[in-house]
Amino acid sequence: MREKRVKRPADPLDAPPFVTAKAWAIADGKTGATLGGKDEAKPLEMASTTKIMTALVVLRLAAKGSAVLDEIVTFSKRADDTPGSTSGVRVGSG
Repeated sequence: MREKRVKRPADPLDAPPFVTAKAWAIADGKTGATLGGKDEAKPLEMASTTKIMTALVVLRLAAKGSAVLDEIVTFSKRADDTPGSTSGVRVGSG
């Protein structure tokens, strides 16, 4: 049986979202206009494309059926041992 995760309250709508990124931006998908951000013009190294692609794949799967959002993924030793940036997950965590 899967353990039910406790949903945290949403960020307030009258303030910027809470993020830990060095910089971020939100843009209008139709016009490309920047709607908000922090240090959005600051040159930085490219973000982890693996994390971005993981989010894209999950969102596309969720559009077909929201049950995917309740799945728990357990990280392997190989994933934990892979060099590069990390989201803080460790082998066996889910």
